[in-house]
Amino acid sequence: MDDNKKLAAERSLEIIRDAIWRSRRDVMNDAATPMIVWGVLICITGIAVSWAWGATGEPLWNLLWVVMGGIGWCYYLINLKRRYDGGQAPTFASQVIRWTWMYFAMISVFAVIFSCIPNKAAHEWPYVPIYPIVMLLFALASAVQTTVMNVKENYGFSAMSLMGAGWALQDSGTEQAFDMAMVGLVCLVVPGIVIKYKVWKQNGERETERTGEP
Repeated sequence: MDDNKKLAAERSLEIIRDAIWRSRRDVMNDAATPMIVWGVLICITGIAVSWAWGATGEPLWNLLWVVMGGIGWCYYLINLKRRYDGGQAPTFASQVIRWTWMYFAMISVFAVIFSCIPNKAAHEWPYVPIYPIVMLLFALASAVQTTVMNVKENYGFSAMSLMGAGWALQDSGTEQAFDMAMVGLVCLVVPGIVIKYKVWKQNGERETERTGEP
């Protein structure tokens, strides 16, 4: 009887560990592809804005970020619908990651809107360092996501976003757009690839444990 209870307890612990592992794997897997997609969009848009702004001297090329946001939002909705249609229930970790980036996006939009409000007292447009602010928020959101997913390798990439914000404060507008592109590459594309590799490696290790093969 005692042996049966012990086996039942061990089996319960194994089921719990397996459920936790699957939940973390799903969160990491679901986050990796969107990170790469958004990172590529930011890289392409940042380089395009930097080149076009520098070639024409017209800052209105920054409106390309609005186009990028629209494309990214459509991708987000399609991906969200596919996930829920597949019967995958949202976990607490996935909700934390989702709302962290949602708040990042909303605060960034408010910062852009504020920068477009003229200063009536000074009769000029206020200077708001949008790119450095966005990069700072980017670093914070990336750090939260890294903590939730426990991918310690990605903390370094979040720190690089802070360094990018510091560089952007010293650069001109066109250079800041390029800095943003590099932040997208270093803080989204590369970490997304790292996460995909870790998921692939963990799946292999899990399969090895189950089969008992070396």
